[in-house]
Amino acid sequence: MTRSVLYLFGICLFLLCINSAAPGKGRPHSTDAESPLNLRDFGAVGDGVADDGPAFQSALDALAAAGGGTLFIPEGKYAIVTPVAKDFTGLASSITIMGVESLTPVPPPSATGEELSAGLDLHTEVYPRTDDKVAIHIKGLNNLVVKDIAFVGTATVGTDAQITLLFTEIGKAKVQHSEFYALATLLGGGAIVEAIRSDLEVTQCKFLGSTGNSGEYVPVIQNLEWYGITVTDTIFLDYGQRELFSKTGLAAPISWINIGNAAQDTNVSPRREVVLRKIFLDEGGYWGLSSLPSRYLPPSAPIDLLYISGLEMNVSNFGQYGHLLYDVDRVMVEKSRYGWSHLAAAAMALNNVGTAILDQVKLEASADHIFADANTRELSVINSTNVHLDSSAQSTVTINTEPEDDPVQFVRSRFIEVLGREPDPAAHFYWSNSLILCLEDVPCQDAAKQTLSTYLASHPSPNFMISGRIAKPDNTPAAGVKVTLSGSQAVVTNTDSNGNYFFANLPTSGHYVVTPTSDDYNLTFAEFTTPNGNRVANFTTKPKTYFLTGTVRKAGSPLAGVEVAISGSTRATTVSNTDGEYSFELLKGGSYVVTPTPTKFNFSPGWYTINSLNGDAQIDFDVVPPRYSITGRVVKNGTPLAGVAMTLAGPGTATTMTASDGTYAFNGIEENSNVTVTAAKDLFAFSPSAQSFVNIVGNKVANFDAVHLPVLLTEADSDRAVAMELTQWVPEPFSITTTLLSDGRNTTRIIMFATDLNLLPGEGIETITAEAEDTQQVIHPLRVEFVSPLPALPQINQVVVRLTRDLDHAGDVLITLKVHGLTSNKARIIVGTVNDDSN
Repeated sequence: MTRSVLYLFGICLFLLCINSAAPGKGRPHSTDAESPLNLRDFGAVGDGVADDGPAFQSALDALAAAGGGTLFIPEGKYAIVTPVAKDFTGLASSITIMGVESLTPVPPPSATGEELSAGLDLHTEVYPRTDDKVAIHIKGLNNLVVKDIAFVGTATVGTDAQITLLFTEIGKAKVQHSEFYALATLLGGGAIVEAIRSDLEVTQCKFLGSTGNSGEYVPVIQNLEWYGITVTDTIFLDYGQRELFSKTGLAAPISWINIGNAAQDTNVSPRREVVLRKIFLDEGGYWGLSSLPSRYLPPSAPIDLLYISGLEMNVSNFGQYGHLLYDVDRVMVEKSRYGWSHLAAAAMALNNVGTAILDQVKLEASADHIFADANTRELSVINSTNVHLDSSAQSTVTINTEPEDDPVQFVRSRFIEVLGREPDPAAHFYWSNSLILCLEDVPCQDAAKQTLSTYLASHPSPNFMISGRIAKPDNTPAAGVKVTLSGSQAVVTNTDSNGNYFFANLPTSGHYVVTPTSDDYNLTFAEFTTPNGNRVANFTTKPKTYFLTGTVRKAGSPLAGVEVAISGSTRATTVSNTDGEYSFELLKGGSYVVTPTPTKFNFSPGWYTINSLNGDAQIDFDVVPPRYSITGRVVKNGTPLAGVAMTLAGPGTATTMTASDGTYAFNGIEENSNVTVTAAKDLFAFSPSAQSFVNIVGNKVANFDAVHLPVLLTEADSDRAVAMELTQWVPEPFSITTTLLSDGRNTTRIIMFATDLNLLPGEGIETITAEAEDTQQVIHPLRVEFVSPLPALPQINQVVVRLTRDLDHAGDVLITLKVHGLTSNKARIIVGTVNDDSN
């Protein structure tokens, strides 16, 4: 410590002594807030025993009532037994909570253990003693600063508080130059510092001997649904130099810093970035740094960048990783050391990482491996020491250069030379990666360096905004239009009622594409690459159109010269080109009919209707050969006959039935087909029996005349004939001869009954023939000896036939009649004994 610093420190102590005589001992040395509230004015005792939680609560309530401000906590030891919670939503936008200022700096992470473990000489101490409850919960602010306070654990308890500091929905929550000493939370869902839906910054702080519980996945710093994470100039060490050495003996935290799940991006806050600069991570954490988004709900937004610079780490001795990282789009680590460990799996594990750049990384002891899984896209290791790669990444590159050619350090040096500042993390990654991608290509690398120089010469701001307006052709606003930002950053917004949109807080080092889309309009897009400041992209809408396209073919080949017409919401014609293709650009929402104009061709389909066009459409047309029909009518004695089965045989087979008027039709018969039409119906014959057509080239007519076939009467639901022996009127079985009149000399006559003989006047038995078919399918002619209508039933004829002797004992016999060439049905009788199998 220099003599001048000691002198200033002595003046500060002198001023504290002067003020100690007044109530509320100690006053803030900062002048950044007017009329700060003093915690002692709200009844705080500060003796480390009395419960000062109610005083804290009253002070925060007063800040809310005042619309914000500063709360000063004088020197003392303030126990919080009663939890403190305040929601400032709608009451205040910014507050500061500060203790007595200390000038003791945080040493660099490369300092000795003695320097790292020393306290910050903070005279304001807070002792959380809320056990399983949150000690201090602050919610609903744009800005919060907590600084110059030591939060100290109590030796006699395990869990000091479930969470010591909980920040919820804080636009920017900053913890500065504060100490977290020997604090423990062993409860699930706990942490020492936790930020929810906030942008957390921890700077110039020390976490000494504080711990969580790895068995419950409890880290020291937890981030949930976060907007941003920044930790700089901060020490995480297993122990300190107070009498209570540490609480890490109770448990190990799952990690010192857990990244958690990123909040969904918005046009105001489009980027999710983690920045760790000049920090020390001791070996006491199960992992030093963890990114486990999948463990948390809601699902994490993409984590754009994890940026680590100047880190010193003693890697865990639990056989684990210094960093366990899942689901990060970009990782960049530079000028960092991982070592000390005697039992480590690897310095870091990269899982499902997009692009990782490790530059001047030094690995020591057993922490000498870098692991990358197969879901990691790109891994580049540059000018690093003692690195053993266990990489399944899709691309793994090891680069060793001269110091001046190191792409990462080249970018750093150029920013410092031109702008007088270190590159912001997004810029450092973007420009380094552009150089790495063309490292072996000298012209490409020269061009990348020149692009960087041009960018720096414009003195760009780190961040910028893209804004604009979308208007209709008459300059009225187009509200509710979706606007998508892609490229280096991806986020979506909609135009407001005035047609305006914007994307804020974008790194100027990047490439961006703005694309408005709408169901109602056609719009263009705009691109910006490494702008030096804000940009405007205005758009004017055009009516939304879609393309109707198609192809005209004949026999599978394109057909040119066919006129295609559009009617409906608009009228237009076009002609198919040599590829048979045609197209129309049509307004969205219109209704259209598209029709190929027939000349000598028929088309399938003949036309196509589109109702309310809502996307590109394709309608193809095929030439089809002409189709013809065969129609006709079936009548019986001039009267229509329904229910006749009509069959068309040719290239294919089709059937139909005649209607009540006797008509039928076969349609769609191909040109030049050869077909035959036949008619069929039980107990009917048709004239002609069939009609054939060869090489059809037009519509045809095929009529048929039906005549009823003779019918031998049979028993119901049987083919057994209604028959009896003529002389004795006995039923079957019939003997082959009769004994009643001829003493067995004459063959037997049987009488049967028939309808539809259709005898003409003067015709008799000479017109009728009969035959019998035995079980061996042998045909035996029979003599018809008599035919006459029944007196009471003239529609029924009695027919007498004489059996022939060669049917003796024939058993089942089928009798048929033929009249005018028409054959009746078959009626069964039994000739011989009744023991025949057919009985």
